[in-house]
Formats: sequence, structure tokens, C-alpha cells
Amino acid sequence: MVGGARVARLTALGLAAATAVVTLRVAWVGDDALITLRTLLNASHGWGWGFNITEAVQGYTHPLWFLLWLVLGSITGTWLLTVMVMGVVCTAAAVLVAFRGGSSGPRILAVGGVLLLSNAFVEYATSGLENSLGYLLFAAVIAITWAAGDAPGGTRTGVALGLLTAALLLTRLDYVLLLAPAAVVWVVAARGRPRTIAAAGLAAATPLALWFCWAWLTYGYLLPSTFEAKTNLALPRRELLATGWHYLSFSLLHDPATVVLLVVGGALVAAWGGLLGRAWLVGIAAYLGYVVWIGGDFMIGRFLAVPTFICAALVVRVRVPESVRVRLGRPDPQDAVGWRPWGTAVVPLAVVAVAGFLVGSPATVLAPPAAARWDYYAVVLSDERGVYADKFGTLGDYLADRAADDGSPTAPPARAEMPSTPLWQLESAAAHWPTRAPGEQPAIVGVDVACGALGAISIMSGARVHVVDQCALTDRFLATLPGGDPQVVALPGHHRRTIPDDYPEAVRTGDPTRVRDPVLAQRLAEIWTRIRPAP
Repeated sequence: MVGGARVARLTALGLAAATAVVTLRVAWVGDDALITLRTLLNASHGWGWGFNITEAVQGYTHPLWFLLWLVLGSITGTWLLTVMVMGVVCTAAAVLVAFRGGSSGPRILAVGGVLLLSNAFVEYATSGLENSLGYLLFAAVIAITWAAGDAPGGTRTGVALGLLTAALLLTRLDYVLLLAPAAVVWVVAARGRPRTIAAAGLAAATPLALWFCWAWLTYGYLLPSTFEAKTNLALPRRELLATGWHYLSFSLLHDPATVVLLVVGGALVAAWGGLLGRAWLVGIAAYLGYVVWIGGDFMIGRFLAVPTFICAALVVRVRVPESVRVRLGRPDPQDAVGWRPWGTAVVPLAVVAVAGFLVGSPATVLAPPAAARWDYYAVVLSDERGVYADKFGTLGDYLADRAADDGSPTAPPARAEMPSTPLWQLESAAAHWPTRAPGEQPAIVGVDVACGALGAISIMSGARVHVVDQCALTDRFLATLPGGDPQVVALPGHHRRTIPDDYPEAVRTGDPTRVRDPVLAQRLAEIWTRIRPAP
């Protein structure tokens, strides 16, 4: 007879394989990933580490994901295919690491199945953004700390957790909110082992210190331009809170599986997850509270994806007390005899799947959207997966276009057509990115202004067109101007600036005095001394 532990391991392996198939089938790339891609192309072709070739501006928030994509993309030469595969591999590996800790095959099936019905989890497993790397790193932290129980482990464990902590913060700095409560619990448990704590602290601090030193020397700032762009707003806090709450509630309304994992799963962890499990729940609550505090975002589900995965990784590990199992008539979780537990595990999957159809947002794994699933409201809340499946296409479209490509050069699309450029054409533009010749000085041939579809426009315009980002995510000067206009439709996280009429001319000529406002001209000159390399 096959033991329950072995069945659990095989179920986890099967779930990881299913995750790879599912995420590969619905893989896509969104416009925000293309913003990072432009910096990657400039860095890999000798133009420096900025979004525009004349400025060193950090317009990305995920340094570790950026570096991983840079290395693999440079090796393969296929930037978009590479990032989609990166997402699939990281997500499948994360599921394997997270669910191998489960002791019951049926529970792994139930929790893992609901996770695959979560639109937030599946859609942002790819997209070109860093969520999948977050899944994998959090899965590793949970696996190590949960297996240790009340014993914090030795120096090696401390080093491993320290390096994982650094990796998480270099994936997204705001992951500190998710991680901090569990880290406190671990430190308290390890208080009798100062060498273990010191090893963890040193292992975490060293990569972070190296990164921030490099960022200061390269960009002239410790934090990316996105931080100032998203916090320097002329909007009252109550309006941001209302927008953030709208984002959170709308995301949950259109994703029943995510609700089940966060609410029902959270309740199970709170009841039987012990101190460590409750610490993770505090982290999730703090993170979601922070999302509301900053006004949310326009990409529905993006900031719920990682908390949802963490909840799933915790629920599968919770030990239900023997007294509760007896009252419920459940067998020992190690017992693999009989089909009843497996049949019971399928019930929540069916309920959640049906609920998705009833609310008008079926699970992406069951009905991948080919267009936006809902309209914009007073606050722009975008179905990014649906929008870019329509505008750019998916991995299937990419492969079909690649097979049909005869190698003939194609004319670049008109400016108005760039926001709907197929993935294969974007890949082709990246493949033809110019390489900087030895001794060549960066020089631009034109200036464009964009906010929406910034990534696609910047890729299709080429390296030598300076794209002024009206939302200031990649523009240090505009980030110093307060964003947010109560008279226009709000785009949470991407607030437009009023661009001084003479700023594009200053960019074109490289002369900050072209800005007529003397205060702004002086500010621009000071910023340029930090972000523009000396000729």
C-alpha cells in the first residue's frame, strides 16, 4: 500500500506540472513589463541603465527580477518568450516547494485546485512582472520556517533565510510588510542563538547594501522614480483610501477563488496555524491595508496574487486537531485508503468554478479572456489580462506569428497603432535594438510624450527617441511635480503630470534653460547633473 506521505508528494508534483501547463497556456505580457524591457535593452546594448539613453533613471521596482531577465534575455535573445517562460518556471517551482509540505493528498488537491482557479494567481504568474518570483521566494521561506517549527535552526538556516529575505526585498521592497511579522516570530524563537540571528542579519543586509550602493552610484537615488511618482500626489488621503478600497473590493468581487483562499483559508490558519501562521496573516493584512492606503492600482488582482499564494501555502500545512477530525468524521491525514477524501476534495473546486461563472468572471484557466471582461468606471480598474490578450496577444499568438514570419522587414506601425502591437512584432523590435558603437555619444532624434501604453510606444519608437513619461514613472523631473487631477479619470498608481510646455524642447536640445519657469529650470538642471552622464 502506498503511504499517505508518498501520495502527498506525488500529488504536489502533479499539481506543479498542472500549474506549468495552465500558466503556459494563458501566458501573456502586459505593457508595464515593456517599460522594464526598454531599460533592459538599453543596458544590454551599451546605452546605459536608464529608460531613455541620455538619462540613468530607475523606472522599475523589481531589481532582482530585472537582473534575472537581463541575464536570461541576453543569453536567449528572445526577450518576451524568455520572460513568459520565466514566469511559468518560477510559478511551477513555487507550487512544488509550497505544496510538498502538505501531509494530505486530498487537501493538496483541494487547496491547489482552488489556487489554480484564482485569476489573480494565474494571470500574474506571467504578465512579465515579478509576481512569480515572489511566489517562489515566499514558498521557500514558508517551507523553511514551517519545517523548523519552534526550533529556529542553526547558522545555515539563518544564512538561507537572510538571503531569501534580501531576495524578496530586491524583488519588491513593499514585500517587507508581508514578511516582517513572520520574521519577528522567527527572531524571537531564535533569541537563544545569537550567532544564528547575526548570520541571518548579515546575509540579508549584504545584498541589500550592495544594491543600494550600486543604485546610488548609477542612478543618483536610492529608490526608483516610481516611488516619488506614486507618492508625490496632489490628492487628499480620503480620496486615495476610497480608490484603494474600490480596487480591493472590485478585485475580490471578480475573483471568487481568491476570496475563498484569503477569507476561508485565512480563518483556518488563524484557528490552527499557530503563532507563525497568524504572523503571516498579520503580514497579509498589513500588505492589503497598505495597498488601500496608497490608493490601490489599476491592474485588477495584481496585488492580491502573492497574498493569495501565501494563504494557500499555509492552509495546506495546517494541522487539524485530532478532536476536530473525529467530530467531522475525517480519517487520519496520512491514510490514503479509499476515494471518499478525494471526492470530497473536488467539491470546493466545483463550487468555486461555478461561482466564477455566476459573477461574470469565470476562472481564467477555464475561460481565458480574449478581451476586457468589464468596462472602466469612474476610477480606471483594468482587466489587464483581457486587455493585452486583445492588444498584444498571448503566447499562442506569439508562436503562431513567429512560425508565419518569413524574415522580411516590416515597417514600424504608426504612432496611433503602437498600443496594439502584436507580441511577435514587439519581439522583433527588441531583436533589432541598436548597439552603441565604441565612443558613440548618446543622442536622440526625437521626443515623444506618453503615459498609457508607455511600454509599447517606447519599444516601437526605438532607442533614439526620448519618451517623456507623463505619469513620471521613468522621469525624475516630472516625478517632482505633484500628480493627480481630480478633474480627469483617475488611473491609480499612474497619475499624470501637467508637463511644462517647454520641457520637451529642453529634452530635445539638452538645455534645461529652455524651461521658462526659473524655479523649474533650476530643478531640472540639478536633476540632470545626477542622472545625465558627463559628455
